[in-house]
Amino acid sequence: MISIIIPVYQAKQNIEQILGDIFAQTYQDYEVLLIDDGSTDGSAKLCGEYERQNPKVRTIIKEHSGVSKTRNAGIAAARGEYIAFVDSDDRIDTDYLERLAQGIGDRDLVIASFDRKFYKDGKLVKTVECRMFDAAVEVPRELGGYFSALYTSTLIGVVYCKLFRRELIEKGRIAFRGDICLGEDFLFNFEYLRECRTISCIPYRGYHYICGNGASLTHKNDIQKLQYGKVLFEESLRFCEEMHFGSEASAGVCNLYLRTCFLNMEILYRMKEHIPQKEKREFIRKVIGDEDTRLAIKRCRPDTREFQIYRRILRLGSPTVAGMFTWARFAYKKMIGRA
Repeated sequence: MISIIIPVYQAKQNIEQILGDIFAQTYQDYEVLLIDDGSTDGSAKLCGEYERQNPKVRTIIKEHSGVSKTRNAGIAAARGEYIAFVDSDDRIDTDYLERLAQGIGDRDLVIASFDRKFYKDGKLVKTVECRMFDAAVEVPRELGGYFSALYTSTLIGVVYCKLFRRELIEKGRIAFRGDICLGEDFLFNFEYLRECRTISCIPYRGYHYICGNGASLTHKNDIQKLQYGKVLFEESLRFCEEMHFGSEASAGVCNLYLRTCFLNMEILYRMKEHIPQKEKREFIRKVIGDEDTRLAIKRCRPDTREFQIYRRILRLGSPTVAGMFTWARFAYKKMIGRA
């Protein structure tokens, strides 16, 4: 049986859609755990109604504590041999569970493809695919060769589009960290990979991550995420070293961290509220002068011309130059409709 864990927070408008997708699955050996995280919009009441109507559904209501502790509550209550995580505002194809169940076989983890669907004013404006290759991978011997691609594509940075064995989660006492709000999926997956021996990678794409509806668990523009990004960067490098993955894997970690640095700087110009110029310069100075940024500059491997420019700008160490470049880049993206 597959235990499907769905964190619910202020998601009354989305629950019907995702449960409709689940109830229509071709694979029917599952239970649904709706974990309400202190919603005030009537989500908990609606979850209770579904529980009364369908014996496959169980509802747990808890005080608001964030998505990590909410997922942990779901893990603790799960009864299935396997665990799948689904977000309340996403969508899955009708054969999603069946393909994951077929893919895992006798292996410890299955990782599938997914896509991100971007909506604006209720209309789909862009779809970005995150494609998984087709392979059986031994851990850690073969994983190092794939790690950079998995990491930079964020396929290893999400817990959806995967099927986990509950036995391994319990054996390793694996849980989501409640002290961070960025990269918690990465860290959960790292802990799980430490318990794995074999992984099944399948190109099937049946999970659709919905962006732009305002209710997503990760939809925030918060410059304080920089500190959480540092935690993820340091933990990721530590994981690569512990697993003896080599320089290519750590370079992938550094590449993603530097791209995140530029994204954090760009957010200063995206945010609607006014931020004084002095405050912007101070934030940019902290980013480019940080020891983790300097380390990433040394160990990264630019894979595009654009990224080579990023690295050169950061290497200069000038808040003024970095700020001007960030503003110009954002203004250009806004002009061509990419911002």
